[in-house]
Amino acid sequence: MIPEQHEYLSFLMGVDAIADDDLTNLGVKILERHGSAARGLLVPASSLSPYSALVCAQLSPGFWNEIVGCQGILFIFKLPDGTVKEFTLSEATS
Repeated sequence: MIPEQHEYLSFLMGVDAIADDDLTNLGVKILERHGSAARGLLVPASSLSPYSALVCAQLSPGFWNEIVGCQGILFIFKLPDGTVKEFTLSEATS
């Protein structure tokens, strides 16, 4: 599935504390499941900020999440010490 410009794709893993309801309450659509907690998601632009905040708060140390849109890819890394780093890969940063 290719997202429209106002939608993003994300593969969510390393976040056992995020329930399906947490995502759907933000307007995020679960496209597929991989095991008990890994999910392929469609994130509307209007949900991008609360979705990324939820991921930053709940991501387990040592994992990362990527959010792919037409304008670039947002990476959220949670280092083993719990520090969160965000990086956007786009035409401007490549």
